[in-house]
Parts: sequence; C-alpha cells; structure tokens
Amino acid sequence: MLPGPIDESFVSGVETAETEEFSLPEVSLPLDRCRSADFSKLESIRGWLRLSLQFKQPIRFPLDQLDPIRKIFANGTILAEGITRSALAVVFLRQDNKLGVAWLPNDIYSQSKWVEVLVSEWAKTDTKRFPNFGDWTSSPEWMTPLELKVVEEIETLKETKQNLIDQLDKKIAASQSKLILVSNEINKSRRRLITAQNDDLVDEVVRVLSEIGFQVEVVDKVIKENQPKREDLRLTDPSGPNKDWEAIVEVRGYSRSSGKTNDFLRLYRFAELYRQEKGHLPYKQIYIVNGQLELSPSQRQEPLSSSTEDLQLFAESNGLVIWTLDLFGALKFYSSDKYFAIKNSIMTSAGRWDWRIQAAEI
Repeated sequence: MLPGPIDESFVSGVETAETEEFSLPEVSLPLDRCRSADFSKLESIRGWLRLSLQFKQPIRFPLDQLDPIRKIFANGTILAEGITRSALAVVFLRQDNKLGVAWLPNDIYSQSKWVEVLVSEWAKTDTKRFPNFGDWTSSPEWMTPLELKVVEEIETLKETKQNLIDQLDKKIAASQSKLILVSNEINKSRRRLITAQNDDLVDEVVRVLSEIGFQVEVVDKVIKENQPKREDLRLTDPSGPNKDWEAIVEVRGYSRSSGKTNDFLRLYRFAELYRQEKGHLPYKQIYIVNGQLELSPSQRQEPLSSSTEDLQLFAESNGLVIWTLDLFGALKFYSSDKYFAIKNSIMTSAGRWDWRIQAAEI
C-alpha cells in the first residue's frame, strides 16, 4: 500500500498490463515540448503495474477537473476506480524513442507523493539509477534478527510455492498431451456423429446403435447385385420380447441442408420393398441425419424444423427422425449401463426424437 496524492487516500496495485519494457531517459524529459505529440498517440500503457486509488472516506471530484483527464487518458494507469474510474495520473511509453513519461494532471494534488509512487515503480525495473530508493527499513542492513528470520520464512515459502507450481505445471502439461491423444481418437469415432457424412457417418451410426443394444445389419453387404438400392441399415432387438421387431434406417449427411423431405420418400419406397420381401411393413422407419456440417454444432437447426406437416405424416407411419447431435448428447448423458434407455426410446418414439423426455422420466 502506497500513500495517495490526496489526504485520506492510498494507492494499491491491482493487476499488471501487457507491453514491452520501460526505459528511463538519461536526461530530464522536455515534457512541455513533447506533451501534445505524446498525448495524441497515447493508446495504452501496457507493461505498467495498474494502480487503484482508494479512499478512507467518500470524496467527490469536480467534473470540470475530471472530464479533460477522462478524454485524454482513458487508458491511465492510476485510476480513481472506487469513485469515478477517471485517470488521475498516467505513466506510458513513448513510441518514438521508448522513453518513459509520467503525467501529473493537477497542481492541487500533492505531486511529491505521486512522484514517490511513480519512481517506486521505476526503481523495480531500473535498480541502477535508483540503487537505494524505497523504504530503507526493509533493507537487510537495517533489519533486526527477528525481522530477518521472518524474511527467511517468506523466502522459504516462496521457494516451496514455486516448487509446487512447477510440479503442477508438469502435471498439467502431461494431461494436455493426454487430452490431445484422446481427442484425436474421439475425432475418429464418436465425434463423427457431428462431423461426418457418407460412409464415415454410416460406420459410426452402426457402431453406436450396436453399442446401445441393437443388432445392426448393413444392407449393402447382403443385397445381391441385381437388386434395387435399399435402406442403409436394418435394426433388430435380440434381447427384447418381440423377436419380429425390425426397423429400416436411412443415414444421411448434408453440408448445408438440415435434412430433406425427399428422404422420407426414399424410406417409403424402401418400406414397400421391405413389404414385398417380408410380407409386411417394417415396424419402424428411422431417418438419421447429420445436417449443416459447414456450421458449428451450436449454429445448426434441428432437422426439417420448417416441414412440420411432412414430419407429422412421417410420424403417422411410425417414422422417427433422429438428429445425430441428439444421439451424441444422449450417449453423453447416459452412462453405458443405462444405454438400454436410449434403445427403448428409439423403439417407442415417433416423429422427431427427443431423448430428453425419456431422461426426465428416469
């Protein structure tokens, strides 16, 4: 804590700004001659300790004194933060010759106290020009054995603190390296629900649906060459009571679109081919879509958000639309021992799939 320029005030350091090192001029700075040029290009005072002027009791300053200061020194280092947040004194680095400049704004303040504050800061980085500046009672030469003992304790604690910081820095670095490896693996697997399309997306959907308990058949691997194009996947529930339950699944990824109603027509056609093959329609038609890949996940729209009528018709035929971002969220919400809840929700839902409804019931 340092003495303030006004009675009943004090100055304390609150933070450090960012810039290059300060350089004190060899000779007295012709401040009157340089002032206008310096002030006109004053943009910041990075690199100096940022000080706050505090008061022991409430004090008001005339606006006619503070307004000019506020306009010229918006980035001042010494501020009346507790009262007006206006600059009362400024220290900055001249850009042309890297000389330090201190500005004391008003003669009514005790400038000798401000000089003491400013030079105290300079002395920290320029011990050559200020070899004995500061509080002489804190010099070891003039301290008592009791004080020296406390100083030794402080230095020991500082060393212990630094050792702990070094140890934690090493652990943080190791964890950061581990995170990079883990993230790379996730990018090749689960995160494909957010980033992939075509075969990569289909492969990840197969892996996820298998993980939550479905038996998944990739139809392209079983149909004959002369047969027409069919759905991407078929799902069954080997552990469920209804061994005849089966769903057809179409998986699509789009760079710009959030989903296309034409994909419903594809599923209707696939369902009819399924009926011709099995003698009945599939129990469920599932449309899984990862849309608007060009956008970040938080900017994407839900699939077919503007096609409510088409979505309602699809739901009436026991159709289900699953957004891959929702699938990713459900897998993150549920622990692996509760993946059955995701499977049951998919089997019993129609329309737009909302796993949060199921989650709220658990």
